[in-house]
Amino acid sequence: MWVRNTQRLPGDSACSPNRPGTSGRLNFGQDAELYLWNNLTPIAQAPFEGSNVMAYRANAGAWYGLGIQTDYRNMAAYTGGALKLHLKTTTPSTFKIGINTSFGDSWVDFAAGGNQYGLVRDGAWHEVSIPFSSFYDLDLQAVKQMFMLVADPPAAPVEIAIDKVYYQSR
Repeated sequence: MWVRNTQRLPGDSACSPNRPGTSGRLNFGQDAELYLWNNLTPIAQAPFEGSNVMAYRANAGAWYGLGIQTDYRNMAAYTGGALKLHLKTTTPSTFKIGINTSFGDSWVDFAAGGNQYGLVRDGAWHEVSIPFSSFYDLDLQAVKQMFMLVADPPAAPVEIAIDKVYYQSR
């Protein structure tokens, strides 16, 4: 996912190992780790593309979350771009997608009735595109967690699947 060059680079950079044609990608267990923070159990789910998917069930009554952590990465080449992913869920519950940088955590809410950035909560795969400008106080020159998802305790169990996570330049 990381490109060492500090000049603007066209294209994409992948957070998930399924993304062909990217200028860089993260490899879990080598240069990145996927952490399940609380209340997430892996479930079987067909991926949107490729052979890997992050698919989980969260039980009612407890918060849940996950994060993709790396060493600090300079992602400034993606300023003006977007965090893109494919997401599948039916939950009406609010959740947040975030990025952690040297300035701390920055979150975008996915609340019922709010901006869904392309998500439809119908159980089918949908492309979600969150402009980096939607994240408050984001330092793309020092990204520590490329992708995070968190939610307060849901009233009912939640199933959520995430695939094809990547940063796209303008």
